[in-house]
Amino acid sequence: MRKLLSSTALLLIQACATEKPLDNSISNTLIPFTVEQPLSCSFGKLELSDNVIVSAAGGGEGKELDFVIEQKSGNAARKIDVVVNSIDKPVVLMLGTYNATIWNIGWTAGTKILAVSVFGYHKQRVSGLPAGTPVLASSYDEQGPCELTDLTNNKTGSNEDKQAQQLFNRPIASFSRVKRGKVSIGNPLTYGVSLVTSNATPLESFRIPNTPLAGNAGLEQALKENILRKATLDDVAEWTRLLKQEYAQMNKKPPDIPPYLDNAFMVLKEFVCPAGLYGGNSANFYVAKGVPYPKGNCGHSSIYDFNSMMLECSAGSPCGADILNGRIGAGAMRRMTTINSGPGKPSD
Repeated sequence: MRKLLSSTALLLIQACATEKPLDNSISNTLIPFTVEQPLSCSFGKLELSDNVIVSAAGGGEGKELDFVIEQKSGNAARKIDVVVNSIDKPVVLMLGTYNATIWNIGWTAGTKILAVSVFGYHKQRVSGLPAGTPVLASSYDEQGPCELTDLTNNKTGSNEDKQAQQLFNRPIASFSRVKRGKVSIGNPLTYGVSLVTSNATPLESFRIPNTPLAGNAGLEQALKENILRKATLDDVAEWTRLLKQEYAQMNKKPPDIPPYLDNAFMVLKEFVCPAGLYGGNSANFYVAKGVPYPKGNCGHSSIYDFNSMMLECSAGSPCGADILNGRIGAGAMRRMTTINSGPGKPSD
């Protein structure tokens, strides 16, 4: 079944984007091992011997985690496992991907990783390195000082070599592609070789405190806490009955607003949508009478509000497209398109 998205209702069908304007924070940080936060795309006084090589990796997607490290994108954080095997030459790393990602680094005994730079459209962080390793993280979302390169698109070129020269005073020696959330840098591993990693910066250390679990894990948590329950055919029938009743009082034919039960939930208490409810992870929420409208970024999920009898769909969702193209909501008393209204209840 097709899923609807965010909400709009009663006679008001509203498509709303969830993007927010960028803030003015500084994105490049030497994390988490120095206090200094330089304003330029530079490691400062980092000195490297001639035998140090620059190894780059990028493209692909990481494995989705059940928490967030930023809230601009509305997505759960991802993790990319990096294996570095370069016993013969010390390395510095240049890593890049699009989505908010934690690069989880492990290495073979004898491998020396002297510095790591990470780039992305959304927030990037690094775990697994020993305390004291210089890390430069720069993203578009955080208005970082480093240019967003094609590392995020699985390739290198003159721009990437220029950045390598700027950071490390040498070109990129090799590029490795991220595949299924993993990437190997350097020489192939021999069977049975164990990896070294550090617990100085575990994955969980980058979780934003007091945020719900992301994606399906967040929905399951809300079910266990009786904030949500699975929606039923009776709930769908009640939505249809009340919608018809509303229009009957105005002597009008009710609009075509089909209720869906695919991954559908009744919202019973105050609820914050978990991150990552996009595409196949989207849901259908029915907000019970007397219950506040869901907060947070509900992504591509549809919201049927029994209080206002409105259905909201985000502009980027299939439901939002159907509304804008007239396939859903025909006969509604009002039609409104609101862009950048932000997460939560749309403005009237």
